[in-house]
Amino acid sequence: MSFYKNLFYLLFSFLKSFEGGFSYQSNDTRALEVVMFISFLELFNLMSLFPSTIVGKVIIIPLLFIFGVNYLAFYYRGRYKKVVESFQLMKVSGIYRGIVILYLVATIVVFWVTR
Repeated sequence: MSFYKNLFYLLFSFLKSFEGGFSYQSNDTRALEVVMFISFLELFNLMSLFPSTIVGKVIIIPLLFIFGVNYLAFYYRGRYKKVVESFQLMKVSGIYRGIVILYLVATIVVFWVTR
């Protein structure tokens, strides 16, 4: 499985663990939230690489492009259901969880340092 799918599944399952507090949410809503969150993470990465280029109103163009790609990759036609089913059949190792957490922390720290 790719890192991208691991990231999606671990964020999706994290949101699903709050089911008691957010019982009004369907899996479709959770999947769309994860797609938006991954899109913002990727935008932070892009803004960290090009700190002086992507500012102000210019930010909307890459955000829409990144969201569109993520939407097509996971949400369109319920593709996230296949990802979730494939990961439910096998156990996600602690190494993948660690890599995802490291990616999340590194993205935020690098973005904060470059801004």
